[in-house]
Amino acid sequence: MRIAGIAVAAAALVWAEPAEAQTYVTIYSIGSLSCGDHLRTYYPGPQDREYLKAWLAGYLSGYNVYTMTTSILGSADIESAMAWLDNYCRANPLNGVPMGIHALVETLKGR
Repeated sequence: MRIAGIAVAAAALVWAEPAEAQTYVTIYSIGSLSCGDHLRTYYPGPQDREYLKAWLAGYLSGYNVYTMTTSILGSADIESAMAWLDNYCRANPLNGVPMGIHALVETLKGR
């Protein structure tokens, strides 16, 4: 339950609409991990991939709670979300993993 609370807090901070200036928020745990580091660090180690998958699941669950959405993933599963994040990270290795997760949510919201 603690992870869900952290994910809700993170979701609330990330989805806050920025004013004119860019807003920076604190994201706990993997928040400082770049996409390039994610791809180098978490592969091929299956245990490390499961850690990120659990973090992503908590983040998306927090989004669902915060927005009262049944499931941001719809009929997709967490593996599909991980595959999307991996592709984002390959294309944007200097971006942070949280930026990739935010991009995933924005893409899912647009469906």
